[in-house]
Amino acid sequence: MWDCRLRYSDAVEDAFAPAGVNHDRIAAWIVAGLRGFGPSDVVSNDAEVATRRALAAVEAPAATKERNTRAAIVAWGLGQVVGSYDRTLPVAFLQPVSDPSVQLAYEGLVAHVLGLPIGSRTWPEMLGSAVLWRACGLADGLRPQPGRLNVEASVNQLLAEMRNLLPSPVWRRWVAEWPEFKHIRDGLTHLVAAERGKYCFADVATKMQSAADVSLALTSATAFIGHQLATELFEEDPATIHLSDIEYELEAYE
Repeated sequence: MWDCRLRYSDAVEDAFAPAGVNHDRIAAWIVAGLRGFGPSDVVSNDAEVATRRALAAVEAPAATKERNTRAAIVAWGLGQVVGSYDRTLPVAFLQPVSDPSVQLAYEGLVAHVLGLPIGSRTWPEMLGSAVLWRACGLADGLRPQPGRLNVEASVNQLLAEMRNLLPSPVWRRWVAEWPEFKHIRDGLTHLVAAERGKYCFADVATKMQSAADVSLALTSATAFIGHQLATELFEEDPATIHLSDIEYELEAYE
């Protein structure tokens, strides 16, 4: 449908109009159905390259093209990179997850990242701490543990589910580093180390000023949401997607 608009629309602005809710839904549903094929990074890169090639021949302002080239498939959740923070982050997914609290929390994370200093490798500690705290909250909200809150168990459950959805080096790094983030979070909360060998606030404040040190929390939180969205769509009844509306539009272009 988007390809048809690029080829046959008389007005450039029409070619870049949103495809619509039904198109977003069917596209995200199709992508979610590929989750059995392993990590999504190669397909995500191919989608971005194909988008750039399609736009190369279209007369449009550079800013317009830039906004429409950064397709993103994260753990088989389909979305688009927004803002200028990074080439791959943050990602606005085409469909929301079913839990409104989790969705609202993720939208808040995206808004927070869009407000971070662009190009800076350091920032005030509170900005980095907020990214880590929200990542922990998203993990807990996505995989709440029975009986009590346990972020470590929630993260472990998500990582186990995503074992075959991420490149092996990325998955191994997250498995190794997330336990350390739990101790960092405790240092941010309690300020004074409650036990010998644990972090106090002075130990972790500098780490939370580093863009590199909080990148794991940001990228993994994005992947957690992409994975959840793809899981929900994969299990959805295709009858809930209004294919007839899309077919009608495609026939009109034909």
